[in-house]
Amino acid sequence: MYTPVSISQPAPGVYVFDMGQNIAGWSICKVSGPSGTQITLQHSEMLYPNGTVVNMYHNSPMIDIYILKGDGIEVYEPTFTYHGFQYVQVTGWPAVPDLDSIASVFIHTDLPETGDIVFNDNLLDRIHHITKFASLSNFINIPTDCPQRERRGWLGDAQLSAETTIFNFYMPAAYTKFMRDIYDSQVQLNEFGSVPDVAPFYFHGGAPADPAWGAAYTFLWYWMYEYYGDVQILNQYY
Repeated sequence: MYTPVSISQPAPGVYVFDMGQNIAGWSICKVSGPSGTQITLQHSEMLYPNGTVVNMYHNSPMIDIYILKGDGIEVYEPTFTYHGFQYVQVTGWPAVPDLDSIASVFIHTDLPETGDIVFNDNLLDRIHHITKFASLSNFINIPTDCPQRERRGWLGDAQLSAETTIFNFYMPAAYTKFMRDIYDSQVQLNEFGSVPDVAPFYFHGGAPADPAWGAAYTFLWYWMYEYYGDVQILNQYY
């Protein structure tokens, strides 16, 4: 759970909460006000120079809307969605919010941390910190391309990030499950074993995959063998 480190008011009635960390998840708000009041929470990773949030993906604005029932203190927490964000812009708040009005939940697959490194350079430490949070934010049941927009299991992104993730986290269970997703997508597509661009496959992306995407099938089982000595996965998928 993350609580805001600051609140700004870039325009009348517009409040921007800085959660202090870019995460994948959602926000919880605690509010009271008249029945029918509509509160809008817009999530973003960046701010415009004027302090308002950047809608980076116009077809996926990462907005949650809550309408008050007017019965004392109400707590709103969304279901069936998550966002990639550091900032939460709130409009429609019936009074002036404070640091206790909003909190954010960080979600990811439970990946035990196995590796770490500390540099004598703050910039390198920050890059390593960002990399680990990016890995976690992009592993919610499957390795995804991004937590703000598509949230899909693009194989190209999975194979490009796999070794970095393996160096930082213990990945056998997570990648064994994802290998099964790829296999199931093969079976779903056709009898010839074509690997799609995305797994699980739900008719988005190409099939058969482009080479750099489909190659994830080979790279993942090879790295599972190379880093963990997993012979069973070779027997299953080679």
